[in-house]
Amino acid sequence: MQDYSHFDYKHHFACWAAARAAQRGVQGMTTKKVSKWIGLTGLKNFVANLNEFSPITAENYDCQHLEWCRILETQGISFGRAAKIVAVYIKAMLTTSNEAIASHCRHVHPPIDRQVLQALAKAKTLPYTSRSKYRSTSWTQLTELEYTNLIASIESRLAL
Repeated sequence: MQDYSHFDYKHHFACWAAARAAQRGVQGMTTKKVSKWIGLTGLKNFVANLNEFSPITAENYDCQHLEWCRILETQGISFGRAAKIVAVYIKAMLTTSNEAIASHCRHVHPPIDRQVLQALAKAKTLPYTSRSKYRSTSWTQLTELEYTNLIASIESRLAL
């Protein structure tokens, strides 16, 4: 039996969580496949070496997030699905870490799904056109531009 570190256990859990979160409508979205994809992006190494980073800025995180999602898109999934994998993986890894590392979660995007989009569609403080768009948006089909605009809209509403 192979020896696993605590980090390895967290990684396997985070890959499982990301696979389950992103599997809607996709055959074969396995933990093993997501783990391989996470390895391709360098995301696992990024999380493993967070202690070496000074606090991450929103701009730095957004640039890195785009890169990770673009790499995942090369595996034949939509940008929206890639963003969900990244968000769930990072949230699972960082929220199970010590407080110093978990503080990096501040700039991590929320996992976008139907529940988030429907809640935004019901927000009376948003313009009708935005609410209507959120109501008809499918997170699994989000393009990079649509996703980026959605995150910017959420951040501006929450004043992050």
